[in-house]
Formats: sequence, structure tokens, C-alpha cells
Amino acid sequence: MEFILLLVLASLYSISLIVGLFKQQILSRSVLYLGFILHLTILIIRSLTAHHPPFTNVYESLLLLSFLMQVKFIFFQKSISDRVINLQRLAVLIFTVVLIALPPETRTIQAVMPALNSIWMYIHVPAYLFSYVALFSGLVLAIIRLFSRKNIFANDEQMDTDISLAMIFMSIGLVTGAIWGQVSWGNFWSWDPKETWALINMIVLSLYFHKNDRKAQALIVILTALTVLFTYFGVTWLLSGLHSYS
Repeated sequence: MEFILLLVLASLYSISLIVGLFKQQILSRSVLYLGFILHLTILIIRSLTAHHPPFTNVYESLLLLSFLMQVKFIFFQKSISDRVINLQRLAVLIFTVVLIALPPETRTIQAVMPALNSIWMYIHVPAYLFSYVALFSGLVLAIIRLFSRKNIFANDEQMDTDISLAMIFMSIGLVTGAIWGQVSWGNFWSWDPKETWALINMIVLSLYFHKNDRKAQALIVILTALTVLFTYFGVTWLLSGLHSYS
């Protein structure tokens, strides 16, 4: 049933994007809102069925991440161009398609491991999700900035805000993760693959604040997004460690 709802969701987001490309923004937004409501419904059903928040594995966190991205793009975005709007919708659609493409077993509801059932989970995981929302929001602007011939880009300030928020929430996620590790496993840092790559993400992103050239900043955002995606998917499934349960 959930898989069917995901197919419908992807269809609605696709229609919204296609209609938007033809400058029919009123119809596009109407379809988008239908998709948004369905997305929220899927999350609620998942949470009620699983008896825990929808961010205990890759599938659930990606489902929530794409929803939070949609929340930001719809309700917390300044007035922007159609080009930015369409790229934002494409980004959410891509994540939705990835959800559909994930192995069926990832959608299986499982009980939360005792070591994970901690108050720190409710701080650490959302902090990283918020950082990814800000990062991928900035990524959309970075891609446009990279291919823009203008020296002054209307959304540079928004990109600065997004990347600053991404850095803040990544820092919160890293610190709370260390505390959680101490509580659950007896040490703050173990050089677990995902811990290591989380640190790499922060180091790469920090370069953004040491560059004044907008093209260079855009490249740094794109590079950070790639390292985050590897951390999110590659490290989870290719490298073994304390976070392999994800």
C-alpha cells in the first residue's frame, strides 16, 4: 500500500514540475499541494504503524527529508524565479524516485534498537536532517550560480543563509552524536566510517566561508552535497560500522 502511495506521490510531483515548466504556476502549485498532503499522510501512517518517528533508517529518513525540503520550498522561501522553483521541485522529485527505487526490504518496519532508543536520537537525527534540507536548498542555488554569467546573483544572500544553517545544524548533529556515542557505547568518537565522513562533510563545507569567489563557493556546495550523498548511501551500505543498521 505504501509503495502505491509513493508511486502516486511521484506522479503528482512529476505533473507539478511538468506543468510548471509550461509556466502554468497556479495549476502546478495546486498539484504540488495535493502531493504535499499525500506526502504528509504517508509519514503519519508510517509513524502510527511503526510506533516511532519516521527517521530510524535510510528509507524513513529519506521520506522525511524530502518532505522537509518541500516544507522549506513551499513555506519558507523568499520570492524567487521560476527557474529556481522548477529546480527545487526536481530535487524533491529525484529524492521521491530514489525512495521508490530502494530495495523493498528497506520499507519493512522494524523495532528501534535499544541502543538507539535514546533522547539523543530526537536531537541528533533531526539536526542532520535540517542540515541536509538547508544544504540541498543551497545546492539548487549553487547550481544556478555556477552557470550564471552575472556577477551579482539575486539569490546569493539566500545561498549564504542556507549554507550557514547547514553548517550550524551539522555542528549540532556532530556534537550530539558524540554525546550519544558516549552514552550508548562508552566513547565520544570511534572513527566509525559514518562519523569520519560526517567530519569530512563539515570540513569541506567550512571551505565555503573562506572563499569570496561565488563560483568557487558554488563548487564547494556541490562537492559537499556529493560527500553527503556518499555518507548517506555509500557509507551506509558499502562500509561496515556502528551505523550499519541505517
